[in-house]
Amino acid sequence: MTYMHLARLFIFVSLFSSVSTFGQQESYYYNFWNVQQFYLPAMTGLENKYEAVVFGRDQWIGLNGRPRTINVQYAQKLDKINSGVGFIYQIQKIGFAQVQKAKLSYAYHLKLGEKQLLSFGTNLGMNFYRINPKWITPTSNPDPSLPGDTLQLILVLILELTIKFLTGK
Repeated sequence: MTYMHLARLFIFVSLFSSVSTFGQQESYYYNFWNVQQFYLPAMTGLENKYEAVVFGRDQWIGLNGRPRTINVQYAQKLDKINSGVGFIYQIQKIGFAQVQKAKLSYAYHLKLGEKQLLSFGTNLGMNFYRINPKWITPTSNPDPSLPGDTLQLILVLILELTIKFLTGK
């Protein structure tokens, strides 16, 4: 197979291998240093012996269906095996949609020298999507493009792998 054929195959597979797509975006946090384990599993158990984080976000207060997020995470350093373990639980609600995320985290910390460390991390978990619409239509003939008033449940399994290199502490 030539290089061009491989490139075309890679582009085709990349474009059409999506399992599912959801309109709700991933939650973003301004206090990233408090939730590094959420985005970067290699940070699990890296900085503290024990670390617990609980926080929430309530946006557009007073508006029905406003975005709300609660995040709970815990990590523990395991010095004997140069590792860290933890878990993450997050629940988000916006409008008709609710997303629950549960992840188990593991990181292996490889010391490369006196002040250098390479950490390999993984999150294994699931996302549980729940959509429960209650449409109020202004006419007697509802819009056919609106989804029905039925409960929709979707379960997605996730695997995340990350690497973090630290130097100079």
